[in-house]
Amino acid sequence: MLELICVLAGITLLFLLFAQARPDDGIRAAVLAAAAWFALYAVVSVLLFAADIFTIRLAAGITDIGLAGAFTAWSWTKKKLSFRICFPFRKYALCFLILAVAMPFAAGKFGYFGMGQDEGVYQTHAIQLMYGENSRQLDFPEYTQLNMKEREACQDAVVSHLLGFYTVDEYGTISGYDTETMSRASGIFHGIPNYAAMLALSGRISGIAHMMDIQTVFYILSILLFFMITENLGWKRLTGGILTALLAFSPLLIWVTKSALTEGFQLMLILAFLYFMTENRSGSCLGAAAAVITFSFFHVVSVVYTPFFVLIFLIISWRRHSKCWALAGTGVLVGIAAGIHVMTVVSPQYTYMNLGYSLYKILPFINNENVITVFWLAAIAGILCFLPVFLGKGLPEKLVLSEKVWGWFWRLAVIGWLAAEGYLLVKQQKSTDSFLTAFQNLQAGAFVYFSGIFTLPLAVSGILVRPQKAETLSEKVLLAALLYCVMFYAAFLKKESREYYYYTRYIAPYLGIVLLAAGIYMDRLIRKSGWWKMAFAVCTVGVMFLMAPYLKVLAIGQDDTYIDWNTLEEVADGIEAEDAVLLESDQMRVFFFPVRAITGASVYCRTEDLSVLTRNLKKVTEGDIYYISDEKNLVEKSEGVCVFRKEYEISQDDGSDHGGWIPLPGSFTSSQAQISVYRCTGESRLEYNMADSLLALNGFGDLEGEFRWIRAQEASVSCRVEPGHYYLQIFCASVPPDFVMKNPQYYVEVYINHELVGSALPGTDQILQIELQPWQIPEGEFTLSIRSPLWPAAFIAEGDSRMLGLAVSRIIFMEKV
Repeated sequence: MLELICVLAGITLLFLLFAQARPDDGIRAAVLAAAAWFALYAVVSVLLFAADIFTIRLAAGITDIGLAGAFTAWSWTKKKLSFRICFPFRKYALCFLILAVAMPFAAGKFGYFGMGQDEGVYQTHAIQLMYGENSRQLDFPEYTQLNMKEREACQDAVVSHLLGFYTVDEYGTISGYDTETMSRASGIFHGIPNYAAMLALSGRISGIAHMMDIQTVFYILSILLFFMITENLGWKRLTGGILTALLAFSPLLIWVTKSALTEGFQLMLILAFLYFMTENRSGSCLGAAAAVITFSFFHVVSVVYTPFFVLIFLIISWRRHSKCWALAGTGVLVGIAAGIHVMTVVSPQYTYMNLGYSLYKILPFINNENVITVFWLAAIAGILCFLPVFLGKGLPEKLVLSEKVWGWFWRLAVIGWLAAEGYLLVKQQKSTDSFLTAFQNLQAGAFVYFSGIFTLPLAVSGILVRPQKAETLSEKVLLAALLYCVMFYAAFLKKESREYYYYTRYIAPYLGIVLLAAGIYMDRLIRKSGWWKMAFAVCTVGVMFLMAPYLKVLAIGQDDTYIDWNTLEEVADGIEAEDAVLLESDQMRVFFFPVRAITGASVYCRTEDLSVLTRNLKKVTEGDIYYISDEKNLVEKSEGVCVFRKEYEISQDDGSDHGGWIPLPGSFTSSQAQISVYRCTGESRLEYNMADSLLALNGFGDLEGEFRWIRAQEASVSCRVEPGHYYLQIFCASVPPDFVMKNPQYYVEVYINHELVGSALPGTDQILQIELQPWQIPEGEFTLSIRSPLWPAAFIAEGDSRMLGLAVSRIIFMEKV
């Protein structure tokens, strides 16, 4: 509740500030206030992570305290605040209608994925933050209570099975890791953590199952910002409505909104930047700068767009002789350098890895050691470029480019892009089976599909035929954004896009740029003739019709869902902080971090016999021992009691239902799985089933059905039972009668710790039974060995050259009554 109060209080303060500038449009003020609050929270969060003092309430509180101080200072400069604010709902009726129709597609969210890819790591990190695991570098102090063998095994499991958790063991040589006081299994989550902080904030307000609902907030704000940009540009309502609908119903944007990925917030920031660039009001440059600075603290990809942002501020400040624009540009330069510096502190491996994918390839002289220095030097050099403006000088009139020169610049840039894409298309076609597949594999093709099919061709055609139609500064900024953020990006930075949706998500933040650039020419044509109105309306309806089946799949299907949120919470329900939990290695990525955070219990990977681990953990655990199982390894009655069992659905796009003219999934593949929770008893294990993959075996072959053949003259299994009077029963397949007849002395001998405890003559019976005395059972773990002569497998399968012993299915210690 306190988190919700902080959010609403902060947005209210910002609303009052924005409403003073635009009292005639309270809706616009509300949209900007909400977007600004989340942007501020993102920056405050990452700074707190850098200081390693982050908590959700502290970040929200500092954000609100800062806003309250700013509001108070601003109020003192004004004689009177105006609270007569108008809400022009009719003006936004079309946008609200589009959102209302789109909500059923965007509102539902995918389930929990777990570690292994970006979405799952953000979800997992957010769960940690929700439950107070706020350390930048996370460690597992509970492992220090284990003996050395078990500690090493658990740390190895963390290193091996938690993809997206960058551990000291793997990346400790990178600066930014604490290798002195932290264990080798300690690590840092993938990604810049302020996005996880926003998911966690949402989760604290509405519950863990609804943490991703904040994506819907970003979606709504993005659509409203986009519509407001079309209003800023003075376009016809039909133009704004068509473009807004194409963005709102873009399958990629819907998919991103239903997931837990950063691209939805990036889109909001890009559109906020373009909103202020097109507003043409005093001080708008500061809002544009704030959006860029937030972007620089939010995602490493902002580095790639640094030249674009800086040049925009530099050219406008020179052209207008504007100290305000120069100040904003200076702030952008400092913000970009500070942002990359902070990112290398909070998530060093992730940041350096992404810089290696982009910046280091473009400028090979930059590396991990000098990148921070280079950025700060570049910021200082950039600030010097703004110095003439601060001194009252600007761009001489003779250096101002004419509209004709600008027109040829746009035209030549697009021709160069088309040539580059043509080369990539020919190159792609050589390795694919068709021209269509080659086109779909290009990033440019993804832009076409997800921005409404006809809009990118319209923008390109408009620039080639009538580039001078981009008359205003705002429209020139839109074309510059199209050239750099879309065309340059698609032709030279990320050229291919082979998996729709997951790897095409990177273009989602820039879909609005394509649509706005197309809008420059669409609006002119709509004003020119009623036929164009009809043509664009028909094209839009056609696009919606083509995308409808894929939107339906998104509305009712679940992608990237390993387990639903309710089942995840049910698994953790009942486990207390003083308990311990054991997991199979292949369940680590899903349950390890959530169960540990939600319950506060110590979580370990099962690396050996369940009863052995239970006994050892009982020595260091005050509560119960639980075992979370997918039932691949059987749990005997003597080992544990099932306290929870449930079937759930795994659903994801496995790429099997793509194809055709539109390369989007026609369905998501689902399968049933089962999860069980056992309360371990810690009693002796009396049954050893060969199907248990975690049995400590030696001399046995692979599992064939329910049996394992003995492949050596002596085979062994590690056991642990309390000393007592038992009948040892070995369940096995019968030995071929022909071999027994030829070898009447074919005895099977059984040893415990190399001491003979009995022998039996196998025949057609499938159970060998030996009576064991209490003195023959040692304390603790022991080795049970089976010695038998080997016989040729050719007796039962002609041509089989193997030598075999018994085929054992299970071994039981049956207490003698």
